[in-house]
Amino acid sequence: MKKLLTICLLFVASAASGQCPFGAAPVYTTPPDANGETQVQAGWDTTIADPVNGPSAVGGTLVLCRRIFFNDNPLAKTQGGKNAAVSINHLTGSGTSLFNQDRALWVSTSNPVGDTAIHKSITGIQVETDIYGAPSFAGRGPDSEIAGGSFQVGDWHTGNVAGSNFGTNAIRATVYRWGGNTTSGWTGIQAFAQNNSAAPGDLTNIMGASFWAEDTMNLNPNLLGIGLYLPNYPVARPGHRLRYNWALYISDFGSDFAHDYNIRSYGTAVSGQNYFGGPIVAGSEIVTGQSTNTDLAGTGVMPFSYAFAGRYQQPPICVVSDTTTGAAALIQVTKTGFVVQGVTGNTFNYICIGRQNQ
Repeated sequence: MKKLLTICLLFVASAASGQCPFGAAPVYTTPPDANGETQVQAGWDTTIADPVNGPSAVGGTLVLCRRIFFNDNPLAKTQGGKNAAVSINHLTGSGTSLFNQDRALWVSTSNPVGDTAIHKSITGIQVETDIYGAPSFAGRGPDSEIAGGSFQVGDWHTGNVAGSNFGTNAIRATVYRWGGNTTSGWTGIQAFAQNNSAAPGDLTNIMGASFWAEDTMNLNPNLLGIGLYLPNYPVARPGHRLRYNWALYISDFGSDFAHDYNIRSYGTAVSGQNYFGGPIVAGSEIVTGQSTNTDLAGTGVMPFSYAFAGRYQQPPICVVSDTTTGAAALIQVTKTGFVVQGVTGNTFNYICIGRQNQ
């Protein structure tokens, strides 16, 4: 039976001396530099084996101890991303085919066919960034960040070109279901933020995800900025709609009405509007969230006048009811407010639905 020896390449950012870490016996050194000195480029480590959590002790582990640069781009005048332990420069079509997915890096992970073993996880790539001490960060811009992964796409092409099926994306994540069922479901992207600190947060946000779109070229009139787009049915895909289709599903975020919201939208009567092009179905009550009168609903004592906080091109549609004796009450509505007449001293409730905003 042939034995398959898997050699794991462990890329380690070296210390200032450039030597391999403790436990890795030198197996390759660099040519002498201008001072006649050599550095250990690679070593062989047989001390980091862990029979429980891995890796296996079989054969040891090849350790590359200094910066590594992969380059198949003869046009590259400088090393891209040279301030890195590992950097890759790839020129499309250089040893690869333009008629297939052209990649600078490909990673594949799979378990054996017919596998019935118990796994903790099966992961293609895992990245972890840890911050210690009390560091400070200088500078602004898109690269001033603390990130487990930072992905950018620079689109510099000229003219109009035919777009790809999935567009131009910094990240594209797809999960394909080919097998049976699972209790956890299938998710293209799962993002969450977890607080494990007892230190006060000073009302700083902790967010599972943040999305926005911006224009740095003085309000380009031909671009629509969308922070989060949930397409109904991408025409580029050959599939069919599912039996149940929810573009956005939000579970119950709690019953503390002062602090818990499934959706929290900030705005005023004249800004931050929310637009729904289709019908709105409310499975429970609709409340204003205010103890005072609003453009939507309120109460008063007749005779009564109210000035709308919002701006309307057409008078809102309002209804009024006498809550003291049930007597008739009359409401006269304009674009700027309304007046209620009826039995003097009687209380009333009103509901108004606005139409076109200014």
